[in-house]
Amino acid sequence: MKKSLFILIAMLLWLPLTLNAQYITDDECRVVAYVKPNGQIQDAQMRVIGWIDSNGIIKNAELQPIGRITSSGYVQNAQYKTVGRIKSDGYVENSRCQVLGRVKQDGTVMDAQCRELGTARGVPMEWAAVFFFFSK
Repeated sequence: MKKSLFILIAMLLWLPLTLNAQYITDDECRVVAYVKPNGQIQDAQMRVIGWIDSNGIIKNAELQPIGRITSSGYVQNAQYKTVGRIKSDGYVENSRCQVLGRVKQDGTVMDAQCRELGTARGVPMEWAAVFFFFSK
């Protein structure tokens, strides 16, 4: 998938910037992104980098669709090709059913070797999975 698709899919993971902000941090506890209540996604410098709508459609900063998360947890690119899956137990697989990692209930994100990649505070598991495993 194109780098822009990965970046914008990652934006799925960033939620409202409010006093009770929902955010993603990296493995050094630095906040890397937010998503406002209207679906606008901002990077850590508050620049708009994309949007996500209530149907799971991910758009770039120019509002062009670049991917989506289906209601059943499949991650698809702009051509609706499935590139991975987020299972209900938090495990994340690529399109070949290989485990990439896990998003734990407390928001901790681990890779397949159980190393901590970061955290997702107040962010839906699916969005965190896309950010950490499909946006690079």
